[in-house]
Amino acid sequence: MRHSRYPCKTSVGLITLLSAASASGVGMDAQRIVVRRCVAVLPPQLSPFFESRAADLEERVIEPDGVWRREREMRGRANWGHLWIDVRAQNRSISARLAAAEAFPRREAEAKELFRSLGFGRRGGMLPWVIEDLHADLVRAFEQGNEYEIIKAAGHLTHFAWAASQPFNVTMDHDGRDTGNLYLGALDMGDPYYAHQSVHYRVAGEMVRRYRNRYLERVQVRPSGLRPISDALEPCFRQMLGSLTRLEDLLTADREITEGLGAKDGASLVKREDEYYELLDARCGDIMVERLGSAALLAANLITGAWECAGRTALGHRETPGAATPAVVPEAKPDEAPQDKSDAAEEADSEVRYVGSRKSKVFHRSDCPHVKRISPSNLVYYESIEDAKRQGKRPCRVCLPE
Repeated sequence: MRHSRYPCKTSVGLITLLSAASASGVGMDAQRIVVRRCVAVLPPQLSPFFESRAADLEERVIEPDGVWRREREMRGRANWGHLWIDVRAQNRSISARLAAAEAFPRREAEAKELFRSLGFGRRGGMLPWVIEDLHADLVRAFEQGNEYEIIKAAGHLTHFAWAASQPFNVTMDHDGRDTGNLYLGALDMGDPYYAHQSVHYRVAGEMVRRYRNRYLERVQVRPSGLRPISDALEPCFRQMLGSLTRLEDLLTADREITEGLGAKDGASLVKREDEYYELLDARCGDIMVERLGSAALLAANLITGAWECAGRTALGHRETPGAATPAVVPEAKPDEAPQDKSDAAEEADSEVRYVGSRKSKVFHRSDCPHVKRISPSNLVYYESIEDAKRQGKRPCRVCLPE
């Protein structure tokens, strides 16, 4: 699950066009607020670099909701941005949801098995492990001094930090149907009711779009809150638990406002949409501002932690915008193999089917393109998939050894 392994083919101009068209529905305005406040709180050794690449960084932050949703090869990532941590809740009360979330398995394989046993398959989501992998990608990009990959990984990481901070991304009741909130269906972009189709779209999308300038001013992240994260998984789960605590307030406010206005369908809601969003802002605006600030701080902690794990890389010049590769190819570091395969990797290709790195939680097929990046001193061999899993490894999502 390495985002950097799937370069975006869509032009910058198209990214901008798509983002403008879909911002109200999928929260791109919120993502822009998060990344701007994130960059503002980064350490002084990092902030100038990211500030000078602000436009590029914002494009990467919104990319998953703009380009990925339209690229056929990206559609398998539809479950990356959420995790139903309340899937085993005994009822819809917040106490039951939180109890289920606290008990939710932290190991990806166990979570997959849980969803599979309940008949949901992959629909239950993968969010915390996506963030974990992206954090590792960013560490590697910092180690290599690869400015292009740093921006890409940091942007995607910020996107999913916001996803973990959104209450509707951590619950099965993501569209409010289970709690009786107005739901207009899964609508296509261009539909007149698209931005209002569910409580998720209304609160995290359209409400933020309408009041984005005021929310941006109100979101304040203090440098004193910076706590660099070296291991992303548990902080991500804590963030999702914090998000879940705000869910009931958002669902209740939306339900009571729509009922009070007599909005029973798209037409009746749109007829009074200005009044609806003013009331929604009055009741939910503070919650969204708090969540936006929390997401910005999480992203800053993840980015700073990755930089520290990589040895506090000194970032150099600004590369040419739009370049597919960095202007200067960095010298290989001790834990990086050169561009040509190492002898150990060649041996793995011919004799061993499953391999991994001592410094990674992932195992690969021997023909995976990432095997050549493992230094011989860190190369580990596994007799089988089961052997790798017994040692706490999980399968690479590029070569798919399962």
